[in-house]
Amino acid sequence: MAGSGSGRSLLHFMRLLGQLKRVPRTGWVYRNVEKPESVSDHMYRMSIMALVTEDKNLNKDRCVRLALVHDMAECIVGDIAPADNVPKEEKHRREEEAMKQLTRLLSEDVRKEIFDLWEEYENQASAEARFVKELDQCEMILQAFEYEELENRPGRLQDFYDSTAGVVWGPGWRARHSRKLEKEDWVRPSSPPPREGACRPASSALFPKLSRRQSRAVGRRVSGHSVPQGQRRPNLAEECQATRKGCGPGARRTGFPSSSTAG
Repeated sequence: MAGSGSGRSLLHFMRLLGQLKRVPRTGWVYRNVEKPESVSDHMYRMSIMALVTEDKNLNKDRCVRLALVHDMAECIVGDIAPADNVPKEEKHRREEEAMKQLTRLLSEDVRKEIFDLWEEYENQASAEARFVKELDQCEMILQAFEYEELENRPGRLQDFYDSTAGVVWGPGWRARHSRKLEKEDWVRPSSPPPREGACRPASSALFPKLSRRQSRAVGRRVSGHSVPQGQRRPNLAEECQATRKGCGPGARRTGFPSSSTAG
């Protein structure tokens, strides 16, 4: 192979990276979502989320870079989900090897920059890395919300919202959004807004950018007040029966998001 950073190596790097366009997010595949998004789709919207944040305490450029790099290894190892029963340490080892393989194709300076960004995110070693981790989960529940709207099946993907409980919605969310919640009557007006005090507040910098309808709907879903009155969300057994896949004792359970998220 030509030396690292050469034209041929860069082309190889770009072709490997292009696989992310064809790697579907495993959590949606396991829940039989039609035409599930790719890892690349997910990373792109995360990067835009980082770009539009107005939190002056964060290095926005670094947040965008972290978002662009955080799932890069999946072009080689794929999107490993909890249902795959791969231990966390083994998942990290595979992804670390993949990142080394990828970055060997780049010049020394760029190789170090990308690998260090990936490690920073994996180790949650900075405020920016922790913020981008929250964006990872915010983007996931936004996508779940959109899939349910497209399928007209409210509550079908509640597992994904549940997996973010205590992570996405920071302590100040209720105060900032309570008035907006009162004005919008999309979900049952008797349902309380998202509970406070759950976690880091960094992602609150993003949510003022959402419409009132999206903020309220997604917030209620994370808090468990998601399904319109008179409707009941289907459980996993019903999902399996509906898709004729069966969920006996030996069947693979598919009701979990991938990684700590859908991917």
